[in-house]
Amino acid sequence: MFSQIKAQQIADKRLGGGSRFNLRWQASVPPEENNPGVVMKLLADYVTFPGPQQASASPPLQDTVAAAAIPATARLKRGMKIEEVTNLFGQGHQVSQSVSGEGLKTQIYEYASGDRLVDVTYVEGLVVRYSISSN
Repeated sequence: MFSQIKAQQIADKRLGGGSRFNLRWQASVPPEENNPGVVMKLLADYVTFPGPQQASASPPLQDTVAAAAIPATARLKRGMKIEEVTNLFGQGHQVSQSVSGEGLKTQIYEYASGDRLVDVTYVEGLVVRYSISSN
């Protein structure tokens, strides 16, 4: 009985935990594959992206019109400044803040983006970790 309850609790946590995809290359990512079109192609069997799917890799995005077609959650990356993330998602809700023994300021913010919830951890105002889950 107890093991069935525990198994159900674990299954419930997995459903609420979101998803992760690890994309790997033999060495560093080749420049011609370092763009959203390649990632969308690699994840096409698992993720439905808004807008038309391109069969081949698209060139790097250089204008803001093309960049606006990519969801904000796809543009989030480690190393971004807190101001850049605020520009993507709007004003977030600060969940916690602490200062380490070394004096590093850590903040955790929560943002709502459409039907997604985005949790972002900043150290000294830079993104070091984030997670995206369904609302």
